[in-house]
Parts: sequence; C-alpha cells; structure tokens
Amino acid sequence: MRDYLAPGQKLDNRLSVAAGIQVSLRVRIAEMDRTIIRELGVNWQALGNIGKYTLSFATNNALASAATAATALGVGYVNRGVNVNAIIDALAQDNLVHLLAEPNLTAMSGETASFLVGGEFPIPVAQANGALTIQFQQFGVSLAFVPTVLSSGRINLHVRPEVSQLTNQGAVQLSATNSSISVPALTVRRADTTVELGSGQSFAIAGLLQDMTTQSDSGLPWLGELPIIGALFRSESFQRNETELVIVVTPYIVRPPSDPSAVHLPSDGWGVPNDVERILLLRQQARIGAPLPVRVPGDAGFIVQ
Repeated sequence: MRDYLAPGQKLDNRLSVAAGIQVSLRVRIAEMDRTIIRELGVNWQALGNIGKYTLSFATNNALASAATAATALGVGYVNRGVNVNAIIDALAQDNLVHLLAEPNLTAMSGETASFLVGGEFPIPVAQANGALTIQFQQFGVSLAFVPTVLSSGRINLHVRPEVSQLTNQGAVQLSATNSSISVPALTVRRADTTVELGSGQSFAIAGLLQDMTTQSDSGLPWLGELPIIGALFRSESFQRNETELVIVVTPYIVRPPSDPSAVHLPSDGWGVPNDVERILLLRQQARIGAPLPVRVPGDAGFIVQ
C-alpha cells in the first residue's frame, strides 16, 4: 500500500490480527469392571475299587484340576478292597477393577487434538499374486476433540471419546501355507457428540454398559438328571462380567504462563541416589535441595510432594 501513496501522505494502518484462543480439555474416563464367578460340583475320582475291578467317574476334570484347598473339600472311604473318594468343588469369587484414564489436551480454537493410550495390532491384508501386507488398527483409550470459542466466551465442543480392547470373540482365523493366523476382534464403546458450554463447566457421558453372562453345566448321563440326588453327579459354573463406562469432560479457556519457571515437570528435584543413600538409608531419590512447591488443582491423578 505504501507504493501507491502520494508524496507527503502517511498510511493509517488500523488492521490487527486477533490472538488465537486456546482451549484445554480435561477428560476423566472411569470404568468399573465387576466379575462374579460361582462354581459348585462333585467330582467322583473313584466310585468303587473291589478286588480286581475298578470303576471310576468324573463329572468335570477342569474343576478338579483348578480346585485348591480353599475351594475343594475331599471325602473318602477305604475298607479293605473298597476305595471311594470324592471332591466337592465350591468357588465364589468377586473381582472389582477400577480403570482410570485422565488425558489433558490443549488446542487452538477450531483445531483438532487427539489422544491415544493403548497400542496397535497387525491385520494381514491380501494383495495380488498371494502377497500379504500388514495394516495396523489402534485400540485402547482414545480421544479427539475440536473446540470453537464463540464471541460470547462460550465453547462449542465436538468430542469423540472411545474405549476399545482386544477380544477372541469374533476373531478371524486365516490360513497361510502351513501356518494359521488369528486376527483378534475389538469390543468398542464410542461416543460422538457436540455440546456448548462455558469455561470450567462439565458434562458427562454415561450409560455405556456391557453385561455378559456365561453358564456351563456338566454331569454324568442319566444320573445327573435325577431329582435331588442328581446334584451329586453334575457340576455347574456361572460367570458374569459387568462393566460400566463414564466419561466426564471439562473444557477451559487457557493462556500460557509468561514465566517459564512457573511450569514444573514431575522429574524436577529428582536425582539418582548414591550407594550410601540407596543401601544404608533405603532412599530411592537423592536429596537435592528442598522439594519444589508443586501444586496441582483438584484430583488430577498425580503424585504431589
């Protein structure tokens, strides 16, 4: 523009580029996994041993091999040539697993940010002339979001969380020359939504439930089907897996700190202990001055000293 000005004229430049706004997204992903196992049965190791003849039955060898002293009760009778032994298997087990991922991402308004904690597994793909190529499929806890800051200061947020894991159910078996290749399947729980909320406000995605029940019965033919006494000749195994997934998302409008010393790493203040500190004082960290005043707001999932 200055090339087109007449002599003595000045350019009044009122153009300005607004600074971009950054959005930090805090995501908490919690999964409650509960497994209930119930097993009850009778394993007859030797029903009779009289003279030269032996008669033996077994209702469920798998239960007998897996039984321990805490889950099995053995009874028997031995008198001269008669030997009767039985094992009563009883197992009750409740497992409760709490899985937690807490990714924190920062992106410019209108840009995409993604996050993945998990891995990739190979998938063979057939090509021409019998050739095979390998493609990789991601699995684990992943997150992608696109924030857009509106003029009112509110945040339009497009978020796509996903939790996936490998499973043998639905796996594909492939045969190549003299070998067999098993390609696992994925169990996926995914959400894709767009919401509008203010900085520091939260929304939750819940109700992602998964329930799987397995029951197997085994026993002796005819004897296990008899009423009342048939329970002595059969075994029952019951297993139930329940999982519930809850995702809580909180966006913040953030600005970078002007003082670099205000940002600390978890490794700050840590040093390798020498032999005296490690062996005599049982220290896993060397004493390097006073600990830094690290403070993380809220339950952020870090170890704070």
